[in-house]
Amino acid sequence: MCFKDSKATQELKLHCTKCTEIMKNVLMPHFRKELLDDIGYQKFSIIMDESTDVSVIKHLGLVIRYYSAAQVSSFLELVSIESADARGIVNGLASCLESHN
Repeated sequence: MCFKDSKATQELKLHCTKCTEIMKNVLMPHFRKELLDDIGYQKFSIIMDESTDVSVIKHLGLVIRYYSAAQVSSFLELVSIESADARGIVNGLASCLESHN
């Protein structure tokens, strides 16, 4: 639907597993690098929210907000955390920031 003029994508069919792996191993690293290059060393804000899924795994969603010509806000990462208390949230945030320098 997105690439109506492309003959290569007209016949493309992906099952859940292959599509997930392409998103995790190809698209996500590309867009994350693009985001971090766009931010550079300018100031930014982080919006975060903790959530627990149906399997009782706790996650910390992180959105980064900054100003540039390209965009203003973007999803940064979904971090698994051990506990939803202050220490667990701070540890999750710190590990995310350290992994992205």
